[in-house]
Amino acid sequence: IAFLLGYGGSDLNILQLDIQYEYQVRIIQFQYSYVLLPNRRFDVNIHLMPQLNFSRFKHHDSDLMESHGVEIGATAGFAPEFHTLDRKFGVFLLISLGPVYISGGPDRQTSGFNFATNLMTGFKLRIRKKTYLKLQSGFRHISNASIKEPNGGLNNLIVNGGLAFTY
Repeated sequence: IAFLLGYGGSDLNILQLDIQYEYQVRIIQFQYSYVLLPNRRFDVNIHLMPQLNFSRFKHHDSDLMESHGVEIGATAGFAPEFHTLDRKFGVFLLISLGPVYISGGPDRQTSGFNFATNLMTGFKLRIRKKTYLKLQSGFRHISNASIKEPNGGLNNLIVNGGLAFTY
């Protein structure tokens, strides 16, 4: 079980995407993990991640005023993880997808029911017998799968971290 705090921004110049909107998010996330395929050096974990996020955005990139919104949702996915034999250190790749409700966003994306897709990489470091420091970063995409228009999507680079506890 993990508790993570994070930040996501839409300033994706390092990915060379033509982003014409501003969307920032502060993330509060719980993470339940289950080791599906344990191994000496390599595990495959299943994750369930409910979250409550707070966003700031501009409806148009030319707007001077910022608006605020809320995201509520949960994603599920899997994370292959390489770790040391003593499990003090691990490196993982997390791929997840799930429903998310957003209360507002730039005009390119509808409010309401959407989907979040995440591709993250990170590491965990044991700091006590059953406590780990967990840091991860990656890419998140939100869209509504063309259920409603507009569906331009929202992209964020995400950085988050926190503590994970094993039992």
